[in-house]
Amino acid sequence: MQPWLIWSIVGLFLILAEIFTPGFVLAIFGIACLGTAPVAAVLGLPYQLATFIVLSLVGMVLLRPMIQRWFTTASDGAKTNIEGMIGRSGTVTDPVGTDVSPGRVKIGAEEWRGISAEGGIIEPGTTVEILRIDGATLYVRARN
Repeated sequence: MQPWLIWSIVGLFLILAEIFTPGFVLAIFGIACLGTAPVAAVLGLPYQLATFIVLSLVGMVLLRPMIQRWFTTASDGAKTNIEGMIGRSGTVTDPVGTDVSPGRVKIGAEEWRGISAEGGIIEPGTTVEILRIDGATLYVRARN
């Protein structure tokens, strides 16, 4: 089998294998293999290896970070889970105080343990804003 054909087959296999792995690593090596195939048609093994190494390094240093940045900035940046709760409003159902006298805060259909982030007591019926979350405890302050 011709060396250029081997480089091409391995390159295509690696690019296809990238579908099953995260990180865009196998695709970089696959692209490097495909770039080495024309060199393999003309030059010997030392030149093939040098080409593969150079293309792999260039891909890992330049191309991979660019692709990863593109994929991470392509998301809408929506906050989820706990992050999504910070800044939301809730209603105090049991008086909220400090660590020694926590109360309850209702957010939507759920009730959470609540602690006043500013100290003092927040009375039931008061609308509060979630400032931070520690485990299952909300740190809140009264909304003006």
